[in-house]
Amino acid sequence: TGIYEYLEHDANNPNSINATVVSPLLIDTQGIVWFGSSATGVGVCNPQQLRFDLVNQSHGLNDQVLPANSVYGIDSDDRGRIWMGTGGGGAIGINFLTGDARQFITAETDPAIWSMNYTNKIMVDHQQRVWIGTFDAGLFRWDPTTDKLDHYRHTLRYDKKLNSNHIFALLETRDGTVWVGTDGGGVNHYLPGTDDFELFKHDPANPESVGSDKIRVFLEDRQGALWIATADDGLDRMDRMTNTFRHYTTNNSGNSISSNAVLTLHEDQQSNLWIGTQSGGLCKLNSSRDKFETIDLGINEEQLEISAILEDDHGVLWLSSSAGILKFHPEVGLLGIYKTSDGVQDQDFYYDSRLRDKD
Repeated sequence: TGIYEYLEHDANNPNSINATVVSPLLIDTQGIVWFGSSATGVGVCNPQQLRFDLVNQSHGLNDQVLPANSVYGIDSDDRGRIWMGTGGGGAIGINFLTGDARQFITAETDPAIWSMNYTNKIMVDHQQRVWIGTFDAGLFRWDPTTDKLDHYRHTLRYDKKLNSNHIFALLETRDGTVWVGTDGGGVNHYLPGTDDFELFKHDPANPESVGSDKIRVFLEDRQGALWIATADDGLDRMDRMTNTFRHYTTNNSGNSISSNAVLTLHEDQQSNLWIGTQSGGLCKLNSSRDKFETIDLGINEEQLEISAILEDDHGVLWLSSSAGILKFHPEVGLLGIYKTSDGVQDQDFYYDSRLRDKD
């Protein structure tokens, strides 16, 4: 092609070349590249094995890089922008093909208490409005048609606003309403007519209240049931007609969730509910919603953290985990484990942080 590509050491990328002075160089009969250096030993690269590309502050796609290396929430819009919530770089939407980008970041001169710089979760609704949930500054909503930025935050003076400024989950259900999960404040249901919130908190005296105020994930299944994953009390199923909650927690019956710390949820093409947990591995709730199964991946479940789940067109599940990115088929089993040698970052994945885009 006549195109030269320059490979250099990148301190932020553990998979980059490990030296700046390279000599000697050998390409063996299998196409594997071996190179020596003056101080860092021998580097080995299999070009056919580098299946994953890392995008960070120093390495991007088409010159588009990230404002921070901590990426917590991911979503996409109709303009082809990938929206990311970052730690320190605010919220940013980038079209990696065209370079079109929009960033929301708070200047250091603004009040730090309402800083957007530490964005936890991000969601694009059906109107293409971007909802930005922060770690400690409440919830923001940007409307691209008007360029208006609204801010919702907890206040002691009005009980129909957010019940916490620590936003840890966002979901728009099929009826077009938005659900906001917080860390310590429970569930918030946005009411567009009044611009207020309907609040649901754990009540020890009411067994039908939400099981925990530490919310991690929402999922609306094909039957319209709203599932709520919590950080310390398992899984809840909400009846939105009665505003009551049914609890699924771990027990010794052999038919329960594998851990009460739930990090991610996914409903597959057969309507099975897949549950990723912290220190409990991967769990499955069948389509009839009456049987739990802990999946044996050949990795110690008590030490395995499943952070996020995606499904491809062939029914294969892709799992970000403490053991790397796992490729799993429900009928066949574990098909592959991808680690740093495949171009994957270090195994430090954030809960429910995943996106399969339209391509």
